Amino acid sequence: MKKISFLERNGKRVRLFLLRSLMLMAAVVVATVIFVACDDTDVNGIEDEKPKEVAVTGVTINPPAAGTEVIAGGSGVTLTVTIVPANATDKTVTWSSSDNTIATVSATGVVTGLKEGTVTITAATKDGAVSAQFTLTVKPDPTKQPVELKSPITENTTLKDLGLDVDYFYAGNDQLSVENNAVLTIEPGVTIQFTNTGRRGGIIIKAGATIKAIGAATNRIQFIGANNEKGSWVGINVESNTDNQFVYCDFLNAGSWDRTDAGALFLIEGAKVGISLNEGVTIFMADNHSIVGSSALILINGTADRKVRFTRKPGDVQFPNE
Repeated sequence: MKKISFLERNGKRVRLFLLRSLMLMAAVVVATVIFVACDDTDVNGIEDEKPKEVAVTGVTINPPAAGTEVIAGGSGVTLTVTIVPANATDKTVTWSSSDNTIATVSATGVVTGLKEGTVTITAATKDGAVSAQFTLTVKPDPTKQPVELKSPITENTTLKDLGLDVDYFYAGNDQLSVENNAVLTIEPGVTIQFTNTGRRGGIIIKAGATIKAIGAATNRIQFIGANNEKGSWVGINVESNTDNQFVYCDFLNAGSWDRTDAGALFLIEGAKVGISLNEGVTIFMADNHSIVGSSALILINGTADRKVRFTRKPGDVQFPNE
């Protein structure tokens, strides 16, 4: 049996002691690192300060480059903002348009014109505390022209808002005839002009045909003459007893014909028309020409404080009595 000397035995013990000491020191170092990483205090025992949020104090909408125009139906125009202070924590803004029928604005500030008009674009901070406004004008597409209407209309036809001052015109020296059981639908915002200078333009809804002119409170339908003179066009004659409707419509300066039995809205015997009184139908007309009817039926739909207005011109005394 081999004998182990005293030095060999003690050498092993020394090595074992050193190994255990190194492992203990390593554990202490690791624990110290973890403790320091998790501690919110610095070496002096003071808590580290978290970065303070910097609030937005001002927003400015930068106008587009000189010569840039917003065209109805054209490509979008991008608006940008300047935020004060420059080191604000959250520079996010929310975009909105005062009238989405004229122009819309995307979440990134791209304005798209839909029709001619003026609109206000707003950029507001995320919390809504600070905002800025920018007013711009949407111009008509110079390549677009009003569409000429031809008589007669013998099939279902819808007239859409083209975003122009005048969307459609009728140049005939008689009335545009809707017949053959056709339905003429006129959408909100449409303007129809009767351009014949002989003052005989207008629309006639023949028996069995239908007109549905249904506008909106902020997007009315207008029927106008060649100029702003009283009686610059005849009016709309209705011969049918179908579901004819006029809602949020303006008849401007109609009722011109050299007859006393014509009117801005003329109902032939047996005709039927529904008129909404919610903001109503405004009729600016020539003298003594209003709604004329013989054994006709006018269906009034609205509230007690909303009236159909009949005036010779804007601002005149209204009649009949309201």
